Parts: sequence; structure tokens; C-alpha cells
Amino acid sequence: MIDISLISVSPETRLQDVMACIDRSAVGIALVADGDRRLLFTMTDGDLRRAVLHGLNLDMPAAQWASTWRVGILPVTAPIGTSLVEQLRLMHEHSIRHLPLLDDGLYRRWYSIL
Repeated sequence: MIDISLISVSPETRLQDVMACIDRSAVGIALVADGDRRLLFTMTDGDLRRAVLHGLNLDMPAAQWASTWRVGILPVTAPIGTSLVEQLRLMHEHSIRHLPLLDDGLYRRWYSIL
């Protein structure tokens, strides 16, 4: 299990710093959460690669990026306690490599298949 603090950023974090976070953790994802630790959205290395290819300003805050690129898209999550079989089913069904596990709306544990 990875230390969530290593992959967590705030909505005000610049895309360049989100990219650095993802690079440092080598996990391929950043969890964007508010001050109460509620998961707002996720950003992957692929999201950032597409931002660069579209010429987006990397000084843009993550929240500004999400207001354009993530409108109405919620991250796929599961509650803590979800069976491993169900976690894997969700990951396969949604073609994702990372599944945040949530506890009462606060992310505390996270699961990943790479």
C-alpha cells in the first residue's frame, strides 16, 4: 500500500507540480483532494501528457484543468472493505489501473494494479 500523502495534491496545485508529484511517486496518478481530504478528481500521467499536447499552460491550477477536462466526470472509487474480487472487477470494467478506496468520503486507503 502506498502512502497517500505522496500522491495527494490540492486543487490549487499547478499542473507542473502535479506532474512532478506523479513523477516522484512513480505510480502514475495524483489524487486531488480538498482541505477536508475529500477526493475531488484524479489526474494521471496520461491526462498530463494530453494537456501538454494540447498546449495547456503548466502553471494552470489543477482545478482549472478539471473545470475544462473533467466536467461531470467523477473518479471511479470503491468503499474501504470492498472485496478484492470486486475491486478488480471495477478496474477491469472501467479500464483503470488505480482505484481509490474511500472511507466516509475521506480517502484513507488506495489500491492499485500496475
